[in-house]
Amino acid sequence: MTPLVEEAAAVRDAELVVGGLAERYPPVRIHREIQRPTGQAIVLPGSASGRRGGYVLAAIDGDGNAGKVIGYARTQANRLGMPLRLVHVWTGEESVSQADRLLSEVLYEHLPPGEVEAAERQIVHDGEPADALRALSRDGALLVMASASRSTVHDRPLGDTARRLAGRTECPLAILPATGPAKSW
Repeated sequence: MTPLVEEAAAVRDAELVVGGLAERYPPVRIHREIQRPTGQAIVLPGSASGRRGGYVLAAIDGDGNAGKVIGYARTQANRLGMPLRLVHVWTGEESVSQADRLLSEVLYEHLPPGEVEAAERQIVHDGEPADALRALSRDGALLVMASASRSTVHDRPLGDTARRLAGRTECPLAILPATGPAKSW
């Protein structure tokens, strides 16, 4: 079994969302699609079927994917009529003030001025981002994240955090293709 097929097995029940239309694809097709920088998303169902949380979570890291993640999460929050919450998992690698600055900067950079005040910000301290995001998924309607903090390679389309979350969140998980290098905060 190739690494691509192994990773595909973790998301075999995923929906690929293309241009607002949801279609079922076989797992290998899903992983081919995520590597194309077209703004598509893989949406994995959550384990708490039928229960809907109170906000859409946008998982923000210090990488070049914040705009794409915030844009998709904002669209979904508006569609669902729910607040948008930007979340950063602070692992201790940077100072907490740098984590706060990161959320503030991406918030003002990627949201229209009229929506900045309505968006919530949350910094969670945890040494393992996947554990923190999994816990936050209990109260979310949707968790949106990039597939990796850096561009992915062909045989590993998902980064460590996305791989650890696939199929293990309580709310649905939307994974967007990674596009950019890490920013210096």
